[in-house]
Amino acid sequence: MEDLKSQIQHESSLAANCARQARAAFAANNLAHGGELMQQAHAAGRRCQQLIQQYQLLSSTTKSS
Repeated sequence: MEDLKSQIQHESSLAANCARQARAAFAANNLAHGGELMQQAHAAGRRCQQLIQQYQLLSSTTKSS
C-alpha cells in the first residue's frame, strides 16, 4: 500500500510539473514543446488516476477482510 501511495505521489507531481512547464513554454510561444509537455502531463494524470483506483480497490478489500 505504501508503495502504491508513493507511486501516486510521483505521478501526481510529474503531471503538475509537466503542466507547469507546458504553460511556461506556451507563454514563450514554444507551441510544439508546450504541446509535448501537455501530452506528458495528461499521460501522467491518467496513470495517477489508475493508481488511485487500484489503491481504492485495495483499500476497500482490506477493510472488508
